[in-house]
Amino acid sequence: MSYSSDVKDEISSLPFKNLIEQMYELESMLRLASEILIESSGIKISFQTANANVARRFLQLLKNYIKCEVSIASKKVNRLNQNNIYYININSMSDAILEEFGLLTKSPNQDEILSNSDTIAAYLRGAFLVKGSVNSPDSSNYHLEIYTTSSEESIFIQALMNHFDLNAKITRRRDNYVIYMKALESIKDFLRIIGSIQSAFKLEEAQIERELHSNVQRKLNIEVANDSKALKSAQEQLKYIRYIEYNYPLEKLDGRLLLIMKARKQNPEASLNELIEILELQYDEHITKSGLNHRLNRIKELALDLMEKKGEA
Repeated sequence: MSYSSDVKDEISSLPFKNLIEQMYELESMLRLASEILIESSGIKISFQTANANVARRFLQLLKNYIKCEVSIASKKVNRLNQNNIYYININSMSDAILEEFGLLTKSPNQDEILSNSDTIAAYLRGAFLVKGSVNSPDSSNYHLEIYTTSSEESIFIQALMNHFDLNAKITRRRDNYVIYMKALESIKDFLRIIGSIQSAFKLEEAQIERELHSNVQRKLNIEVANDSKALKSAQEQLKYIRYIEYNYPLEKLDGRLLLIMKARKQNPEASLNELIEILELQYDEHITKSGLNHRLNRIKELALDLMEKKGEA
């Protein structure tokens, strides 16, 4: 089951609040996912959805709001991982529903819906249930959208989203208008607004897990880079040490430099910090990192000087 389906299942199980909110959730579902059929027997309204829980919620909303006759049918499909399309046909009271919700007009009563945040949330909840989708938390490509065939409806839904400062935008995709958001925080806020609290938590948990993994990977990359850099420096130091051993009388060298040369040869892959520990534990030589660097630089300068005198620099 997809994450979008999980979100819709969670929303579909929410308890119903007051009749006003139910009305606007129902209106949104009717506007975005139904068609008006004119038959010899009269006008009918046909609602359709691919989610059984959404179908049940629509039926309950309809029952709570108006007493009408309905018929239910389903059709198996094999596209986009869907199993069934559910059709709910309103066979009576269609005229009253059309008039009550103004379904023959291009846009809903915006002033009434925008009157408070609860009615806005109810309308958006219905819109997402029938025409919404959201990417899985496992994807780093965050995307939530609601689509409609109506330009006016898309502008209205965008306004409802942006009432909560979600920075929703609109794009055209074939014959549809898509209202979308890509910012993770906006998506989480939207899910909370429409009542999908657990799904928002799941998205947040996935974000935290991804950030932790990214931080661990970043630290590992830094450690690998540092290890590579330390190994390269150690190899360069060994090259200078061997050159001095073959081209300079060691009895003339400062004993402290000889000790560093010996420790480095015995520990060719040790980092500077590890070399300091080795000098202290094995040779009772207490030295700071800057002091060790100073001695290694003296070894390097001596080797380069010898190379220059031999014309090998």
